[in-house]
Amino acid sequence: MINSGDMEIEIWKDVLVNHFGFEDLEKFEEIILFNNFLTRLSKEFTELNKSHKALNKKNKEIKVMKNSSFRRVAKPLRKVSSLFKGKGKNSGEVADDYFVSVIMPTHNRKEIISDAIDSVLNQTFKNFELIIVDDGSDDGTEDFIKDNYDEFDKIKYFKINHNGISRARNYALEKSMGNIIAYLDSDNQWCSKFLEVMLKKLGKSNCAYCGLNINDKNNGTNYTLNSKFNRKNLLKENFIDINSFIHKRKLYESYGGFDEDLKRFEDWDLIIRYTKESNPAHVKDILVNQVIDDSYETISNAKSLDEYRDIIHERYWKELYVKEYDIIKNDFDEDYYVDEYGEEFSKVLTPIHHFLSRGYKEGKNPNNEFNTLFYRNQHKKLIKNEEINPFVYYLQNGKNKGHKINYYDEKSKILDTNLRLLSNYKFDDEPLVSIIILNKDGSHHLKRLFKDFSYKTNYSNFEIIVVDNDSKDDSRDYLRSLDLNITVIENSENVSFAKGNNDAAKIAKGDYILLLNNDIEPTYGWLNELMGTIIYNDNVASVGAKLIYPFIDDPKNTKKSFTIQHSGDILRETKDDICLYKGHNQNKFSKNIFDSEISVNKKRLLVTGAVLLIKKSIYEELSGLDENYWYGYEDIDFNLRVHRAGYDTMFASSALLFHHESATRKTIDRNNHKVFCQKWSKYLFKELLQDKIEKNYFFTDKKLDILLVGDSSFGKFEDSVHNIASYCVNNDYNFNINLNVNDLNINGQTDIIVSFTQNYDIKNIDARKNIIKILVYSKDKLNQNNMDYDIFIEETDNLVEVIISEICSTYLDSTSML
Repeated sequence: MINSGDMEIEIWKDVLVNHFGFEDLEKFEEIILFNNFLTRLSKEFTELNKSHKALNKKNKEIKVMKNSSFRRVAKPLRKVSSLFKGKGKNSGEVADDYFVSVIMPTHNRKEIISDAIDSVLNQTFKNFELIIVDDGSDDGTEDFIKDNYDEFDKIKYFKINHNGISRARNYALEKSMGNIIAYLDSDNQWCSKFLEVMLKKLGKSNCAYCGLNINDKNNGTNYTLNSKFNRKNLLKENFIDINSFIHKRKLYESYGGFDEDLKRFEDWDLIIRYTKESNPAHVKDILVNQVIDDSYETISNAKSLDEYRDIIHERYWKELYVKEYDIIKNDFDEDYYVDEYGEEFSKVLTPIHHFLSRGYKEGKNPNNEFNTLFYRNQHKKLIKNEEINPFVYYLQNGKNKGHKINYYDEKSKILDTNLRLLSNYKFDDEPLVSIIILNKDGSHHLKRLFKDFSYKTNYSNFEIIVVDNDSKDDSRDYLRSLDLNITVIENSENVSFAKGNNDAAKIAKGDYILLLNNDIEPTYGWLNELMGTIIYNDNVASVGAKLIYPFIDDPKNTKKSFTIQHSGDILRETKDDICLYKGHNQNKFSKNIFDSEISVNKKRLLVTGAVLLIKKSIYEELSGLDENYWYGYEDIDFNLRVHRAGYDTMFASSALLFHHESATRKTIDRNNHKVFCQKWSKYLFKELLQDKIEKNYFFTDKKLDILLVGDSSFGKFEDSVHNIASYCVNNDYNFNINLNVNDLNINGQTDIIVSFTQNYDIKNIDARKNIIKILVYSKDKLNQNNMDYDIFIEETDNLVEVIISEICSTYLDSTSML
């Protein structure tokens, strides 16, 4: 048998360390020994409280009494000792007629149940019965209890078939005789004054609870459960442990016992019912020690916590949200909510309960008109707290003020305007289009994409090929449910954008291939516009669309809602050594969606692969997408190969789609930059240089930029400098002059640097990697140490013509640059 005194010492040592922060247990034990503490812990706590000041004076050799650790724990010790003195705020008289039935269920806890039993037997209040219900243990628990506790008349032992903790507790309740009920699981322990203190506090209350210390051996943490009672908080989450809870028998008789259909949270359910009519009394002291150790088998089922939590919430949600429910019940559209979000929330919860408890926090809408995220962002100064439901706030405060509740007006204007601009092409024969979509765990995107899909295309002859990259959500089941001509390639891994599209193209039956992102939301006529553009324009290999950002719920990016995301791209040069060239959209984030410049079909250098129509024959001719890229630059690479092969790419201005891509710039794999620039740098250097010189503004929108560098001798080249400046002005080129030879920081837009001094450290300038470096020197004065320039020109009267001629012959007419 375990010595009860030793067990209680260990319990309280654990409480001192983990609740009160006492660290020096060796010195603590010195105090215990000095005061004969081991004889009876409760008695010595009282004596320690009375005499610790005297001990400080009389026993100077006990340095721990002056130690800061002891001073830190002294106050909590006085609090604990008050329990054993029977004085203080929890003191009172225990009614003479109290008889407590202690309910203890167990299952395969032979190794640890004695600690729990002993903590009950050691109670200072003795008028109790302990009812142990063995829920079908097969580890020898029955023999252990009979061998060690058979002589205790207070213990009643019953063994039943294994049916779970609720049945075991209910069985004990049925056998109980007490007018007070308490609960202790076989892995927990009470302080010896638990019943005495709790019964004193109970008084006229129907139930009471106290603080509980939790020792979680699974993760090595200790914490307490000891919150002031709040009915609303209890309905949200349980903060009263059943082991720290006692109640009068009449509650059991009025509300019944534990719900045997619940495999988890059955105690939470019971406490909610028992505290409905009146609040429980709260003992703030920690009287229970609980050990959580998964190495022992538990009587409860640890599975489906969320499901059972939802069951509890569903039972009592109207009490929790009674005010909110009354406010929104007539305006909440249950059918709409189920159609939109039915598969995203637990089947246990009713739609209106889900919305009130968590749906509004997730941005879900209560009906087809009110947009939760839009309203929150529009009135974020008023709705500062996440706990404030925007729909409730609107009905209470904003409706009478005429608050705008959705972005439909703005979206509708866009759709109506674009509808008037549609060409509505007619075709004698509609060629088959193979629409290729890559997907991974994008069920929510697919449902938006395919909503009214056939109607919105305004084009009837298409097939759909979805490349599913090992989705774990319900994407594949959803795709199978669609009444569309659809083929699904089910990959067991996440293949690249290039490979996925190339694999689908191999089985595509259409004359045209359409690459389509899964996060696209089509608008009416989009496919008709794309097909009309590619069919009725000569030499066109591919066509891109106009992409618009939808409403963006991120407060930092809301202002970008309903702005242009894509209308055809050009290239910009950078000082990045790895990536000299990046795609650029001059109109990105512009609200002028129907500006005249982007409301007509035009040839473009680059269009995004998010929506890209391609003639299949040319796709095959160019060997599809380059699989050396990983989700980035595949479309730019393909566009450039189309251009280099002599074909055109068009932008279809009225093929309008919403792209639900983040408005925050994403980081692209640096390896993509490396692959792209190794492949295209020389070609693009030539093409962009020629584009700037000829002012075509097709590859880039930047002007040719020339920098003149000189020192104190710059005046000697006055005529040449004047001629270069005049030439730049006449040709609408940019030019700048730098007379500080120590300034080596060159603007990233500079294309050509012309130095009139040999004192400039051209080797160490901070400039774009592909900048053209030209040295102009006086006759017979070239310093052979200045060999880091690209072109050397002796000063001449027609310097401008010589410079242009040298650049063209060196870079634009050389086939080695291709």
